[in-house]
Amino acid sequence: MSLAITPAHSALLASIQRAPGAPRVVVIGATALLHHISLGRVTGDIDLAIVAEEEEINELIASAGWTRDERAKQRWRHAESNDVVDLLPATPRIIREGRVRLQGDEKEMSMIGFDLALSNTVKVPLNDRTHSIEVATLPALTMLKIVAWLDRPYDRTKDLGDIARILDASLDESDERRWDEPLTTIEHEDQSAFFAGRELAAIVRDHHRPKIEEFFERMQTEAWLAVMAKEGRWAAADPEAISTRRLARFRTGLG
Repeated sequence: MSLAITPAHSALLASIQRAPGAPRVVVIGATALLHHISLGRVTGDIDLAIVAEEEEINELIASAGWTRDERAKQRWRHAESNDVVDLLPATPRIIREGRVRLQGDEKEMSMIGFDLALSNTVKVPLNDRTHSIEVATLPALTMLKIVAWLDRPYDRTKDLGDIARILDASLDESDERRWDEPLTTIEHEDQSAFFAGRELAAIVRDHHRPKIEEFFERMQTEAWLAVMAKEGRWAAADPEAISTRRLARFRTGLG
């Protein structure tokens, strides 16, 4: 199955690969999530982590006919189709530093978890069937979503909805692993959340754990359990109870 992106996006990714000394590119964000699971929402843009310095990225993207958004410095638009791509430099240096601030931007963005996105990928064909692209795996994307929400919780409530979808959809309804231990001891509707925790636990390292703990602690404050239930479309008499139970199973899976 090819990646569900527009022709302009596909052409951009192919042009980057054809460039001399082409940098490594990994698809992250909602486009990557949609490759693995159904989100219940659509996205018109594509998010990329590129293993290159910002200046090199800017030159590559501009030469392919895209224009940088002056208000959101990570965002580029295609002149003809108006398609959007969000780009972040993800060199080893930047990932070690843990945060990045793009030129001319006032805000910093956390890079925690990008090491997981680069080291856990699958190859997916592009629309032209000639080129392929790396897409971050679902556990790596789970970590990125957790960090992104913690970075700007009030601006990124949709990330909570994406996390809710991950907890619900990581394990397909017909997956035979539902009949393996210890999943057989978990309620059917919570097995996927437990499985998502186990999948994330298999790739995280010690320096990721504090962010995961911060996520669980933050979820117990304010009204975030209700927000997650709303964004995840968990309709029930007590939606907060569903959030609590799903997160508990997720945490148990993490160990």
